[in-house]
Amino acid sequence: MPPGGISFDISDDAQFKTFVVQKLTQLEERTSALDEIKARTDRVLVLESEVADIRQSARDEKKWNNYKAAAGPIMVVIHGILHKFGIF
Repeated sequence: MPPGGISFDISDDAQFKTFVVQKLTQLEERTSALDEIKARTDRVLVLESEVADIRQSARDEKKWNNYKAAAGPIMVVIHGILHKFGIF
């Protein structure tokens, strides 16, 4: 008995054609979701890319905020020194 439990006389064309049509139908049913799976995978990749961009933007924003926080006191010191010398 062949795999799948189907037994037929190979010399009977009608049985053979029916068997082939059944197998092709099964194959189509099993592979019909591949396009949907690929579309979902593409969406996941896009979302992962967007998340990576957001994380990078957050890191950049944090870095610039740190620079701004450090620059404030430095500007105060420079202003004090310049004021002391009468420039401001």
